[in-house]
Amino acid sequence: MTGVGSDLQRLSRIWAITHLTQGRQLTGLWIAPVTGVVALSLLGQLFFGRLSVRDSWLSSYELAGDLRLIVLNHVRRLLLAAHQARHCGDPLSALTSDMQLLEIFFSHGLPSIAASTGLPLAIFCVLLIQDWRVGLIAAVSTGLALP
Repeated sequence: MTGVGSDLQRLSRIWAITHLTQGRQLTGLWIAPVTGVVALSLLGQLFFGRLSVRDSWLSSYELAGDLRLIVLNHVRRLLLAAHQARHCGDPLSALTSDMQLLEIFFSHGLPSIAASTGLPLAIFCVLLIQDWRVGLIAAVSTGLALP
């Protein structure tokens, strides 16, 4: 999982490593806060992950339901000759299988695509805002690395 929780974990690791490289000793006084930050970030990951999965499922099924109503309304407006030209049950089975494929894509494929592209795009935008040269180098190197 990525997000706020994993960023807190990374920051706590960086904080611990910088303190160790500066010659400080591992003591319980600063190990306890680091452990607390890691535990808090894990709870944040669980909470926000649950919210995002729930919202993506609900919105995908609402979208599929709206799409199904639009398609059925279109089929209802077709001329009777269009329905009689096909075998009995063909339009319904084609409509059902196509709707199932779209529903699966909306509920599984689209959230996965959004999750896998959202964080890299956000990082790229931050790089562009911070230093456009680093953002340009990241864009070129990513473009060369991807097939």
